[in-house]
Amino acid sequence: MRLKLIGIEEKQLKDYIVVTSKIKDISNEKISALAEKLLKDGSKSEKDAVRRTLIETNLKLVIKIAARYRGAGLTFAALIVAGNSGLIKAVRGYNGEESRGFMEHVAWMIEGVILDALIESKREA
Repeated sequence: MRLKLIGIEEKQLKDYIVVTSKIKDISNEKISALAEKLLKDGSKSEKDAVRRTLIETNLKLVIKIAARYRGAGLTFAALIVAGNSGLIKAVRGYNGEESRGFMEHVAWMIEGVILDALIESKREA
């Protein structure tokens, strides 16, 4: 998978981090309940709203995971872009068949896409 890691200015990155820091945290129980809703019958708009909530509430997790890889070859902004891609992929692809829970699935996917982006950047260098 190739990600287009767009250049983000430092001010935009700071603004993004400020905005994401204001997103209200929700409990693990609420996250699990929302993940379960994805597996049940429901309208497309209902499932889209659940996906949007799950993505928004996990943006801080992306920043936390991306921070572990600072200095590994990509800018912090590029790591966040890759992590956000992994988050979206995890939420869209969740089917409940994984042996791990929803949050473990999300964290694993975020980290995997970040690592893939780092590997790709090393190949291109």
